[in-house]
Amino acid sequence: PVEIARNHLRAVLVGRGMMGDLELANVVKTADIQVGDVLYTSGVGGHFPFGYRVGTVSHVDKNSNENFAKITVSPSANLDKLHFVLLLW
Repeated sequence: PVEIARNHLRAVLVGRGMMGDLELANVVKTADIQVGDVLYTSGVGGHFPFGYRVGTVSHVDKNSNENFAKITVSPSANLDKLHFVLLLW
């Protein structure tokens, strides 16, 4: 779960199986999301604390034929360059 810094809108960020390419899942087309919006962990899911920067919205497609918008997010971290990961419970 993530939160947009500009308007505090919450959404779920998912991987797409490609390094460096994430997507906000099931966001309605009327949601106020813009390219450049910064996403932070929301703390809602209980796995990550609130306030860690996750990524930036890189593309918004509100195709009139689809029920949901397709929103692509560029991660803040270089995921392909990580050698170690620290998990906190």
